[in-house]
Amino acid sequence: MTKVIRMMILFLVSSIQVLDLFSQSSDTIKSRQTNQTNINTCSMMLSGINYYSNTNTLGIYPTNLLQPSISPFVSYYDKSGLILSLMPFFIKNADSSLNNNAAEVDIQAGYRWTLNSHLSVTPSYVHFFYSRNMNEARSMYTDYISLAINAQTSWIFAIITPAYVFGNDGNFGIVEAQGGFTLNLDKILGRNQLLFLQPSVNLNFNNQYYYHKYALDYFAVFLEPYLAGHPKATVGDFRNYLTYNYYLPEVRAITHYLNFHPKIDKAFSKLSNKTIISTLFAVNTRFNLSYIEVPVPFTYAYRNLVLKFSASIYRPLNAPSFIDSKWDMMYTVGLAYLLNW
Repeated sequence: MTKVIRMMILFLVSSIQVLDLFSQSSDTIKSRQTNQTNINTCSMMLSGINYYSNTNTLGIYPTNLLQPSISPFVSYYDKSGLILSLMPFFIKNADSSLNNNAAEVDIQAGYRWTLNSHLSVTPSYVHFFYSRNMNEARSMYTDYISLAINAQTSWIFAIITPAYVFGNDGNFGIVEAQGGFTLNLDKILGRNQLLFLQPSVNLNFNNQYYYHKYALDYFAVFLEPYLAGHPKATVGDFRNYLTYNYYLPEVRAITHYLNFHPKIDKAFSKLSNKTIISTLFAVNTRFNLSYIEVPVPFTYAYRNLVLKFSASIYRPLNAPSFIDSKWDMMYTVGLAYLLNW
């Protein structure tokens, strides 16, 4: 593998993650520090496909159900610094019933400024398109603006990304922070091959407004009518109402709805009896640490072919009671091909 091709693969695999909201990774490129000119004199394109065992929304993985997805992608990197990317996602359990497939297409654009061998800045903009059957909790945001600030030494990296998300049903700010290191394993391989790993710790700070929309999608259909007549009721009060009034038509309708929506029924079953129903639909305005993830991505390349595998553990923090706040695991597998001219 020539030095230039090796640098390009490291650059592309790292740089695409600055824009990739669904698999945020490091921007550390050891080779770039020794020969930035070779990258800037070439335009490049990376195309391929990724599989995600669970698909996050703006840095947050769903915890009450899995939403695996397949995502073909193509990304263009101009020698001027312009970055363009097209990423369709075909996501399981993402429609309004949370049982069927739905689609999302992300169009992303950014510009990378390399200030020196240790610091770069990448402002970017993303617009989301959704299929008509995409559930509201996922599709309520249509635009994302961010500024990724990347600092690195020869093997340690840190990224901080303030961002703003907006759409028809609300908006909120995000600050993502990531730190880790790059370990090159080229010496154990033969010629024309590349292998490295980039373990890191990712933190997400926001006001968790999306949980409000999540609660509306999951529980509003059957809890809000009851709440209108019982403003101080708890979930336990509602369960007693269902038990002792099973003969009423409205109660039978609720039971029928839950029977035909098992994922919503499962989420409802996890609510504590002491939970005050009105708090499920309250808007949280407090900005705090909402999520932690520890990914360990491996990247292997042979000539211009790139294979990536990443395993992550993650956990929501400071989440409301109806969210499973426990450690979980997901993985990503990707295959891509690099063109340069």
